[in-house]
Amino acid sequence: RMEAEGRRFNSVSGFAVAAKRRIPKGEEVTIDYNYHDGIGMLSSYGCTMGMEHNRSMPRLPMSLPPFLSELSDANLVKGGVQLVDTPTGLDKHVLTMLRFSTMESMDELVQAMQVGFFADEDGDKKKKPPAVWTSSWSQWAARHNNVLESFRTVCMRTRLSWQKEIGPAVAAVDVKTMAGRAIRDQYETDLKLLERCEKGLRELASKR
Repeated sequence: RMEAEGRRFNSVSGFAVAAKRRIPKGEEVTIDYNYHDGIGMLSSYGCTMGMEHNRSMPRLPMSLPPFLSELSDANLVKGGVQLVDTPTGLDKHVLTMLRFSTMESMDELVQAMQVGFFADEDGDKKKKPPAVWTSSWSQWAARHNNVLESFRTVCMRTRLSWQKEIGPAVAAVDVKTMAGRAIRDQYETDLKLLERCEKGLRELASKR
C-alpha cells in the first residue's frame, strides 16, 4: 500500500502519481527526476537524457534585490544558475531577472520598462534613450552594464577554475565507457556555455 498527498493506493510494486488538478484527456503527464545535468542523472539513474550536451553542471551564484525576490521567476536563481544552450548561455527568464536586478525599486523598474530600456535590441545598434529620459537612462545603463560585467566575471573565473582543477582529471578519463564519454562531453559543454555567457553578456552590455 502506498500513500501520496493523503491518498492511498493498493499496489504490489511501483509508484503513484497523484494529480493536484484535473488533467484533460490527452494531456501529456511528465515527472521531474530532480537532476538537471547529465552527470547527476548518470550517477543516480544510469542515463543522461542527453543533458551533458546542453546544460552546465556548475551552478553560478546570482543575487536579486528584495523587491524581485517575490516574483515567480526568482525561483530560477535559487541555488545557483545553470547555463543552458541559448545565445547568452542563460535561460531567457534568468537573463531577464539578471537585467531587472540593476534597478533599485519596483517603481524604477516599471519606469525603465515603460520607456523601453529592456526592449529587445535591434541587431548591433546601440539603443538610444528617449530625450526626456537621457539622465536616468545613463544611470540605468551604467548599473546595467556593471551587473552584466560582474556576472560575466563569475563565468570567466568559473571557466578558468574548471580548466585548472577539473580539466586534468577529465583528460585521464577512459572515454571508451559510457560514463567516460558523458564526463568528457559534460566538461566540454561546461566550458562552451561559460565562454558563450561571457561573450553574450559582453555584447549585450555594448548595446546600452
